[in-house]
Amino acid sequence: MGHNASLDFFLLCAKGLGLFHGVSTIKETRDKLLTVVRHLKASCLLLDGNTSMQFDIHDLISDVAKSITSKGNPVFVLRHERDLND
Repeated sequence: MGHNASLDFFLLCAKGLGLFHGVSTIKETRDKLLTVVRHLKASCLLLDGNTSMQFDIHDLISDVAKSITSKGNPVFVLRHERDLND
């Protein structure tokens, strides 16, 4: 994901994976995603990015998230940038 990750990228992922049940439009999905990001920032799990549509994550939190997702559903873990094409 790197630093200053784009919320637009996560919006596409959230919509495509159907992460927010009961929302049907992109606007509803964006609003829900922004609420989640706001809560994660308030919990100090995410940091502000360079713009309002970007965020950053502590390296320690990133490592823990990678560890958790690799055990549960490895489809969410990309080891190399080329994996995006696959």
